[in-house]
Amino acid sequence: MSGKFDRDGAFSMKLGEDKENAIQHMLTLNESLYVFSTKKICQVRTADDVDPDRTSPETRHSYQEIYPIGCNNSFVARSIIQAKQIFDGVILRPELAKERLLNTVWEATQLLLQCENAHFRIYNDAMSLLAEINDVIEKSKSQTTIPTLPQVADLEERVGSFLGSAKRFLEKAHSLLSIFYGSPDHGSNFRAYREWISANRSTSERVVDLLAKDQEWIRFIAESRNALPINHAREHFILEVRNFSLEPANKFSAPSWRYDLSERGGSVQDHWSNIVLDMGTHLHNMLTFFEELYILCVLDNRDQRFPFEFGVCRIPDDKVKRECPVLYVAQATRRSE
Repeated sequence: MSGKFDRDGAFSMKLGEDKENAIQHMLTLNESLYVFSTKKICQVRTADDVDPDRTSPETRHSYQEIYPIGCNNSFVARSIIQAKQIFDGVILRPELAKERLLNTVWEATQLLLQCENAHFRIYNDAMSLLAEINDVIEKSKSQTTIPTLPQVADLEERVGSFLGSAKRFLEKAHSLLSIFYGSPDHGSNFRAYREWISANRSTSERVVDLLAKDQEWIRFIAESRNALPINHAREHFILEVRNFSLEPANKFSAPSWRYDLSERGGSVQDHWSNIVLDMGTHLHNMLTFFEELYILCVLDNRDQRFPFEFGVCRIPDDKVKRECPVLYVAQATRRSE
């Protein structure tokens, strides 16, 4: 007969299902314990998390899968996991709390994963419709008309979701500048961050260069969601979204967009371009920007009182682990006399 349940006693739970989905890391983030396995991310919920007032002694411990992706996903590995390892491997200025930094990185990571999910769903739905669209057109070539083409459902709303999460991600990423350098909180005014860093931390040349180099695509993300017709579009401030569409010679075009953001100093794209491909480019830009930003901030804010030089180096391609493809690690070397 099993003993009486003791919610204050030791407990175990099986999360790493097998060798292909083994537990890679366990991190405490925003006062919650997260388990990162190869293919999943789970949040552990103790009985006290579920029943903080302890009104039900029989309340069990639990866990909840929150993402169906894990450490083998580069967006996970190169954001929260890589940042944790770098923070652990470097001694920062004493006034910088690593816990606060890591929580901020995690909040940004979650928004980045929302972007990736929106992109994947549009891509997956678009790919699943290709054969059906081809079939509709081929069967209609002997007729005088072609029936309506299958469409990606709620495409404009999904584009809005991607852009909204991307903008919030950039806001959270830029908030690292407030933590590391004392910049005011400028919210989504990314230009103000860039100008403040240039004026007040000009010695941080690599950060200044990064913000300048990426300003155009950052501006696009900052403005484009509001330029959707369902939001605040108007002349010279509009982002148009087009679903699968019939083209000359009985061809068809994939889901596409074009935009004119010139009213607010943004760019103009007269031609229609593939939404899935463009989103993939923006995802790559966001990940590499975020990765470079927190690494440069760390290098700028090392504690100089110790006889060690802390740096960050790139892992050789043949040493990158498939189950957790972190690219950069912290490295300490004794400072030469």
